[in-house]
Amino acid sequence: MSVDDITLRRMRESDLEGCLRLTQAVGWPHRLTDWQLHFQIGDGWVALHGDVIVGVTMWWNFDNRIATIGLVVVDSTLQGRGIGGRLMDAAMDSAGPCPQKLMSTQAGLKLYEKCGFVAVGEIGQTQGEVTLETPVAAEDGVAIRPVRHGDLPALVDIDAQAFGAKRDGLLSAILYDGGGVVADRDGQTAGFALIRKSGHGQTIGPVVATDEALAIALVSQLLAAESGFIRLDIDPAATEFMAWLETTGLKCIDTVVIMVKPESPANAKPPYTYGLISQALG
Repeated sequence: MSVDDITLRRMRESDLEGCLRLTQAVGWPHRLTDWQLHFQIGDGWVALHGDVIVGVTMWWNFDNRIATIGLVVVDSTLQGRGIGGRLMDAAMDSAGPCPQKLMSTQAGLKLYEKCGFVAVGEIGQTQGEVTLETPVAAEDGVAIRPVRHGDLPALVDIDAQAFGAKRDGLLSAILYDGGGVVADRDGQTAGFALIRKSGHGQTIGPVVATDEALAIALVSQLLAAESGFIRLDIDPAATEFMAWLETTGLKCIDTVVIMVKPESPANAKPPYTYGLISQALG
């Protein structure tokens, strides 16, 4: 197979089975429904050899304020030949002139650095079989309850404060696909955590809260009601949250590097994003 015969075009829904085969080949846990969710609210490029998909990347532009890039995969037999760079160039151009963000494995660092991205932190991938039976009580004055579809505008607003852009279409899709809990303080939304089927079991995220104690209380409500395999991608700098997760059966098995272009300061005041929707979506 010659790289001279590789062509790029925009991703189509009919490509998702081929994209799934690529992620399965590298051991990623995505299901077809996970790809469908990412495609539903995003866009992408595929690299083709004839009619065969040999590379892919996706991007998501949120409110023309932040774009994330993810699901960058190239067939193992063609890696190191510039296909990843071509896909990244196409995604960066398509995502627009707003700041861009991605999560990189160690293997991808050199490629993304060449693309102008700068490392600004890490994300820890915690996962495991849940062992929690009793949720952690929230502080006095905070009530945690099941999320309702009528909560969506408030969730979009508080998520935008933490993330830096409105993600109404994405949060609507996550809420429709799963469930979650909301924390109310003095009549205002102080935080929330959503959960959905994904990968090998269920994924919690986003988790948005004013502090680690509230993040723990929110996630504990979900874990106490669930069993089986759970995944949650979090900022390891939230050491209290990370240590507590270990006690519930969720262990940090890997870390990825947060990279941005151009370099920009992190959110300096609450609320904060303590758990990602996914490494691709942020």
